[in-house]
Amino acid sequence: MIAPTILLDVPADALMMNEEIFGPLLPIIT
Repeated sequence: MIAPTILLDVPADALMMNEEIFGPLLPIIT
């Protein structure tokens, strides 16, 4: 099981923000 993780200050052009990944991901862009 994968624990919930919070990533801070991720650049908008990061791979995880643009590519479909396996599992739930909720990007919050402010």
